[in-house]
Amino acid sequence: MRKVERTDWYLLRVKDTTSMNTLRTSNLYYESPITILSMPNFVRRLRKATIIPDDAYFTKQWHLNNTGQVPPGGTADADIDAPEGWEISTGSSNIVIAVIDEGVDIYHEDLVYKRGL
Repeated sequence: MRKVERTDWYLLRVKDTTSMNTLRTSNLYYESPITILSMPNFVRRLRKATIIPDDAYFTKQWHLNNTGQVPPGGTADADIDAPEGWEISTGSSNIVIAVIDEGVDIYHEDLVYKRGL
């Protein structure tokens, strides 16, 4: 890619990772007699979470995805990163989770179809 300014170092990029991965390429350069040092610098680009539930109260549940909204002046990203987790899995209807809380309303609209479990 380029020569590192004020050094004898060169920064290389592995563009085609289908035929050879970055670690293997770095090792090949390291084993070369013309190379003094070779080390990989892994970069992973993360995409923004796109799974947001269709729940009228989701934005009020700041602990799931805090954008600083509630309570007023809240700390953005002080949350459990639920949308990022939902990018990996949204669960399964075969998994049952029980929340023991003395304030559970078993007639709440979110629980109406789960009472029989």
